[in-house]
Amino acid sequence: MRLHVAALAFALACGPAGDDVTRLRTMVEDPAAYARQVEAECAAAKAASCTSLGVHHAFGTYGRAKDPAAAIPFLQRGCDGGDPNGCKELGVMYQYGRGVPQDRTRARAHFEGACDAGVALACTYAAELHAKADGDGADPALAPAWRAKACAAGSKSECPR
Repeated sequence: MRLHVAALAFALACGPAGDDVTRLRTMVEDPAAYARQVEAECAAAKAASCTSLGVHHAFGTYGRAKDPAAAIPFLQRGCDGGDPNGCKELGVMYQYGRGVPQDRTRARAHFEGACDAGVALACTYAAELHAKADGDGADPALAPAWRAKACAAGSKSECPR
C-alpha cells in the first residue's frame, strides 16, 4: 500500500491530467473499484487495461490470485490490441516460462516489437537475449543495436558513457 500512496503523491506533484489523477486515487483508495474498472475497460477492448489485468493475474494484485497462466490471454489481448507494454510483459512470460512453455525466440520477438514501438525496457530485454544467444536464433552481434535503441527510447543506462 505504501508504494501506491507514493505513486499517487508523485503523480499529483507532477501534475498529470485529471483522468489520470482520478484513476490513481481510485487505485489507492478503492482497489476493488479499480480492479472492476480495469476489467470493464478490458472487456471494452481497451488494450492497456487488458495488459494491466494480465499483470494483476501474473503477480496476484488487486484481488487476483497469482496465476501466470491466467495472465497470458489478457497480456495477449493487450499486445494484439496495440499496447506495446502488453507485448513486453508477454515477452517476459515467455522468457521465463511463466504460464507458458519457456520460449526465448517468442520472447525476443515480443521484446523487439515492443521496442520498435518505443518501450525502452523492451529494447534492453531484446539486447540481453541477443547477447546470451542460446542457439535460438539470437545474434550477439545485434545486442549493441538493441542497446542503442533502448538509449534512443530513453533508457539512460543503455547510453554510452
